[in-house]
Amino acid sequence: PPPPPPPPRPRPRRRARAAPPRARSGPRAGPRPPRTQKFQRGWGAMGARASTARAERLEGGAAEAAKAPFLLLARVTVKAGREAEYLEAARRVDAAVQAAEAGMLHHTFDADPDGGGRRFVWSEAYRNDAALRFHLEENPAVAEYLAAHAELSEDFSVEVYGSLAPETEAWFSGLGFPVRFFRTALGYTRLLR
Repeated sequence: PPPPPPPPRPRPRRRARAAPPRARSGPRAGPRPPRTQKFQRGWGAMGARASTARAERLEGGAAEAAKAPFLLLARVTVKAGREAEYLEAARRVDAAVQAAEAGMLHHTFDADPDGGGRRFVWSEAYRNDAALRFHLEENPAVAEYLAAHAELSEDFSVEVYGSLAPETEAWFSGLGFPVRFFRTALGYTRLLR
């Protein structure tokens, strides 16, 4: 008898076709790079940047506190019907601070999402204690803003995130408005000094 026919060869499985790359727009337009390149340019490169960026520990004593950057949030509630006037005063002081204060690293006037158009927060990052003193004692535009603020607002409070020198903290506490200090327990900063 003739030998049995060979068993049928298994058919190779078809691979599912990859979807064509999505079109991208903007500065990164074009086909997507393979995953390995994307990783090297994305997270891998971020790790390299993060490890070379200057970061300073903030667990110093009082002498170091005076030199350390810190954040300040000033919460404002504007009197009803005076919002436009207050925003104009805020615009003027913001422009003056940007022009005159190199020690102010970040200065924004942010609308509280639950404030009904009347509550705002000044978000400020200072280079050090001296920058805060300059802001409140040396910039005439800030004095003009504070005069308008007294007339146009109904509530004001300040929170400081970071450690100030004890003498700066005492001076700031004596300015006549509520201040809460959230002193640094640990951490680092990449804000410029």
